[in-house]
Amino acid sequence: MTVTAQALTRIGFRHILLPSMKLLKEPELVTRNGKPTAVILPIKEYEALLERAEDVEDARWLKRRRKKPMVFRSLETFLAERMARA
Repeated sequence: MTVTAQALTRIGFRHILLPSMKLLKEPELVTRNGKPTAVILPIKEYEALLERAEDVEDARWLKRRRKKPMVFRSLETFLAERMARA
């Protein structure tokens, strides 16, 4: 289903989409002047999209870290450095 922004403004979100939200199986497209402006989707799908975005961000971070050489220190060295900073 595609809903215009004008219809949402005129009739209201409550009357157009809320009755069908429980039946919502795929994203609802909101258009303005015939162009997509927003998407309404089930919360589970939204949460899955956020999770995927976080996974992509984590993968990018890991890729950047792998480009730098890894430096290892003994536990004793680490603790000594930490105590010196405290």
